[in-house]
Amino acid sequence: MGVAKFKKGLETRMRILHTAKKLFYDKGYHDTTVKEICDIADVKTGTFAYYFKTKDLLINAVYEDLLLKGNSFVAEKINRKINSVEKNTIVTFIYYMTIFKDERTISFHREVIGFESSADYLQKNLTRMYQQILKDFKLNIDEIELDYIVTSEHGLRRELISKFIDNPKAKSIIDIIIYMLLFRARLFKIDENLMRAYLFNSNEFIRKNDFSSINLL
Repeated sequence: MGVAKFKKGLETRMRILHTAKKLFYDKGYHDTTVKEICDIADVKTGTFAYYFKTKDLLINAVYEDLLLKGNSFVAEKINRKINSVEKNTIVTFIYYMTIFKDERTISFHREVIGFESSADYLQKNLTRMYQQILKDFKLNIDEIELDYIVTSEHGLRRELISKFIDNPKAKSIIDIIIYMLLFRARLFKIDENLMRAYLFNSNEFIRKNDFSSINLL
């Protein structure tokens, strides 16, 4: 009974999320209401609030779903052992190339990029990832310094992406991704030649593997 209830709850949550994604794609974030999501997903507002206390928490779920799909795709396609930096380098390419392949998902990203809940989610995600980098590379960085690194990269990502959205002809999204990842390597004092090798491998991966079935919305 417990397993069946859990499965039903998971299905309800995913139905709400998939409905929200479609509406966000069709109408944008601000023009989509919780009532619309509930009506189409056939759930009560109380049920919605059980899974997502506020509408903006859906944003975290949207991006978390994209990250999970990216990580799963890489795990499925890579047949050799790779460390956290190389894996995340590939996932970062998939993540941003997926967001920026469609004008509507670009528009959605522009709408929500400055939301406080999105910023908190990204910083927590970066912190988890960086803790694995510290372990893999045996780096002697304390929690305070790690927090500064997370804050620095988060700010850089936000500014680079915002500038790219405003002026997409100045650089390609691949250029922006490379800048972000090289900056991170410098923050962690990871050998730049090694990082460039990871970037080369990532470019080869995305060239050889079709991830077009992965979508933000």
